[in-house]
Formats: sequence, structure tokens, C-alpha cells
Amino acid sequence: MELLSYGDSLPCGQYYKQSTFEQVINFAPTDGGGDYLASIVTATVGDGPLHVMVDHLPDSSQWDWLRVDKNSFVVVSDLEVIVLNKGQGDCYHSQLDWPEVELNSTTMLEQRIKLLTTWLALGSQPGGIASLLHSRWRPAMDSFNRAFYQQLQEGIDYLFSEEWSKGAKMLKGIGPGLTPAGDDFLLGVASASYLMGWAMGREFLSQRGAEIACLVRSNNLVVDSMAGMVAQGRFTYPVKSLLTELLNHKSTPEQLKSAYNLVNNFGQSSGSDFLSGLVLGIERSEQWLSMA
Repeated sequence: MELLSYGDSLPCGQYYKQSTFEQVINFAPTDGGGDYLASIVTATVGDGPLHVMVDHLPDSSQWDWLRVDKNSFVVVSDLEVIVLNKGQGDCYHSQLDWPEVELNSTTMLEQRIKLLTTWLALGSQPGGIASLLHSRWRPAMDSFNRAFYQQLQEGIDYLFSEEWSKGAKMLKGIGPGLTPAGDDFLLGVASASYLMGWAMGREFLSQRGAEIACLVRSNNLVVDSMAGMVAQGRFTYPVKSLLTELLNHKSTPEQLKSAYNLVNNFGQSSGSDFLSGLVLGIERSEQWLSMA
């Protein structure tokens, strides 16, 4: 197991294994003082502010502990200790870069959001928020999805009003998934708000994004990790790439689609739920500005 890169937001300390997946091993702080996860991941998952990316994962059932030191990561099992020196990998910077991201054409952004909307509509499957927001699935809704859709629409209406916190609370935790669809959607909205505020120089929008991300936090450490980073304007590589391509005037449709796919392919519907929130958050950012 060789170190490829590591995130810029990993606190030093001791971590115990919290959960394992095919391409991820999650570790939680042993002192119970942090609502986040440090994750050892493969390149399939990609860089993130709290990720340690390696060339391959060993048998995840063997690794019980992770220690993050100033200069290394130490992975421990009952039989073996692996030391990954930070000097062997690159530090991933999770914040947006200037001047690569610059809002110099609202028309360009509108065109790119239309592309994202089209891709979401064509690729959505029944069950996720992207499908519920697209009319072609509505006639086939069962009673559960009709109720879900009604709550979703009501929550969205509140979210982009002066009662935005009521809307966020209505959407929080709703829908299927290890990370609930409503949470993924809200983190997409929060990322959009941060992006637009950062690019337009409107602190109000960035602050609104941070506030929404903080409201998403619950007792789900996977959600809490993502929410905590979004609240600080820190993003995984797939999300950062998409945000950059949206505003980079040199970006081509092919580059935008490639970045879109990286996000959309995350989880069963988590990626498309996040993208639905991102698109709507950008489209409706002016509504929040009118209340500032």
C-alpha cells in the first residue's frame, strides 16, 4: 500500500475503524471529540480534505486503527503496522483556486447549468431527487414518492425564502440512502451558495451556504464529515473539479461532462441528488441576494 496523496484538513490524532466499503475505510476519532471521519480511499474515490489516497486497499477487515502524525499516517492491525510518510505523497488542496474560478459571464454559467439540467434529466432513474424534480417520472409515482415529492417541493419553497432554515429542516434526513437524499441535496445547495458568493464577492451567499451545511449535521458521521467541510468551503476533488469547470471560461463541454460524471457516479443516487441541489442553488441564488 503506497501513499498517493492526502487531504489538507486531517487533524493529527488517533482513529478507530468506523466502517468499510469496497474503495473506502472510514476511521473516527477515538476521543469522540470530532464529528468527522478520516478516510483511506483509492483513486476511484479520489482526493478529499479528509482523505488519505493510496494505490490499493489491503484487506480492510484487518486494519483497526489509524494514527495521523505531523509527518506520517500509521495504519495498525494486530499483525502489522504500515507507515505512510507524507513526503511520499502530494497534499491535496481542497479550497477553490483563484483566478481559475471567476464569474465573468452569467450567460456562460446559465448555458452550463442548462447542460447539467439536461444530463440530469436524461440520466435520472426513479427514486432519486433528480427524477422527482423531472416531470417525466411524476405520472408513475407511487404514494410514497408523491408524498416525498410534495415535501420536497414545500421544503424548496421555504429554503429560498426568508424562512430558509425551516426549509432546510424539512429537507434534512428525508429520502433513501446511506446519506439521505435530502442531505445530499442540501449539501449541493450549500456548495452552490458558497460558489456564487465566492465568485461574486458576496459574503452573504457564502455565509448562507455555510449555515445550511451546518444545519445538515446529525448523528451520521458520513454526512457530518461532508457538511463540516462544505461549511468551510472545502470540497472533494470531484466536486471541486465541477465547480471549477462551471466558472472557468476556458472549460469545454467535454471537460464539464467529465467533471459532472465524477460527481454523478457517487453512490446509487447521492451524486445526482447533490447535483440537483447544486443546479437549483445556482439558479435561485438571486432570490437570496434580494433578501440580503
